[in-house]
Amino acid sequence: METTLKRNYPRRYIEVPILYSDKEGERCAKMYNTCVDGMYFETLLPLTPGDNIRIKIENPFPDLYYSPEAFTVKTARVRWCSRISDPDIYGYGVGVKYD
Repeated sequence: METTLKRNYPRRYIEVPILYSDKEGERCAKMYNTCVDGMYFETLLPLTPGDNIRIKIENPFPDLYYSPEAFTVKTARVRWCSRISDPDIYGYGVGVKYD
């Protein structure tokens, strides 16, 4: 059976280090894509779908956007989390939707 992936908004592919905070504390991760309503990032520890997190994103191009701030902070809900299938990489892929 063929599955069609439906997205409300196009993704922007960019690798940027992020910090996220959950009930366990603040952790480092790397964002690989983002859009108006969410993002995908990879982290060493699993997150639980449904949990709320706070994400701090460094603005890599402050002069190119309307927001010159060094960081953007977003709140989001974890939609899914899965173990990365590549045997050479230890970690989890996480999809979140912004609040």
